[in-house]
Amino acid sequence: QQQQQQQQQQSTRPSSASDDDFYGFSDLFRDTVKDRLKANRTKPASAWEELGAIGGDFVSGFLDVLEEDARQLEKETLSADDMISNTERKAKMEEKYRREAEEAARRAEEAAAAAAKAKEEAEQRAQREIDDMLEDLKRKLGNRDGAASG
Repeated sequence: QQQQQQQQQQSTRPSSASDDDFYGFSDLFRDTVKDRLKANRTKPASAWEELGAIGGDFVSGFLDVLEEDARQLEKETLSADDMISNTERKAKMEEKYRREAEEAARRAEEAAAAAAKAKEEAEQRAQREIDDMLEDLKRKLGNRDGAASG
């Protein structure tokens, strides 16, 4: 009888390393049942109650995974929202700087035009003063010539 038990234990154990790597649903179910029995230290009242408890644990674990995925997705979404917000803020700042640069260029053009106009007016005024001085000199010299000849 002991020999039969050893043979049964050996037949239930995986025979190769590739079998050890595979952890199937039956393995999960078996381990979950073992964990529940260890936690309760009592036998379940019925198979249906035990299946219900195992299903509840499975659903609870599954919901935990979904919640974690949802939190991660929310972080990524917030990250994307931040990137969009930063991009919009950057575009607004670039637009503001562009407008300020255009305004500065317009003011520089106006100042250059005003300076050119002032220079032209100063040259015209200087030319008029020179012309007026020459006229005065001609009149004075003309009066001298007329007085000297007469």
